[in-house]
Amino acid sequence: MRDTRFVFVEGIMGSGKTTTARFLTKELQRQKIAARFLAEGRTIEEPQHPLRMEGAFPHPRAIWLDLTVEEFVAISLKKWHDFVEAVLQGSEVVLCDGLLFHGNMTDLLLMNADIEVLRQYVAQIIACLRPLNPVIIYFSHPDVAQAIRGICNARGSKWEAYQVNWKVPSPYGVQRSLQGFAGLVQLYQIYCEICEEILLSLQVPKLVIYHLGDWKAYYRRILNFLQLPPEVCDESKECI
Repeated sequence: MRDTRFVFVEGIMGSGKTTTARFLTKELQRQKIAARFLAEGRTIEEPQHPLRMEGAFPHPRAIWLDLTVEEFVAISLKKWHDFVEAVLQGSEVVLCDGLLFHGNMTDLLLMNADIEVLRQYVAQIIACLRPLNPVIIYFSHPDVAQAIRGICNARGSKWEAYQVNWKVPSPYGVQRSLQGFAGLVQLYQIYCEICEEILLSLQVPKLVIYHLGDWKAYYRRILNFLQLPPEVCDESKECI
């Protein structure tokens, strides 16, 4: 396998990052490589997420009510430092569901952090992770509006309302007069532009996959990128 202890799997919601990170975790374990899946947020098994701010403050979906941008960045980077120190004590490869862009950086965007603050924040995370030789797998969708509409249709009207009511009234959304579902799409179009601009500037191994729906081809490319054997089977036992 490629010399890495930390794999980011990134993309907008519904891009397949969670499924891919879980698949890779199982594949590494199948090949007798110690691997850990790190979820995007809190789980029943891990109610206190080691890196996310949610759960640590009174307003997990309006963190701007609890912290300034500067306070958020300082606390988050301390969490990253402590997490890396803990990972270095073991031998596991961490497969990360977002958390470079999708997660805390999204919160900073909603807080209306300046683009340069976002760039520096991501760069500092990567610098903190250097002992683990991080790599990034990034799903880029050709039509963000279509992607957001598709995931909202798949997850239902309540989930769509939850996303709109959380993100559109944020300081970022208010300053730009975003409204409703169209405002959510606008937010994610800009978010994707920011993510991909920052991604290009990062000096780490990265694989960008343009999301057109050929999952078997994607997984072959990902396994090749990670220098893993190409012949594997997915959960339905169909070899890819």
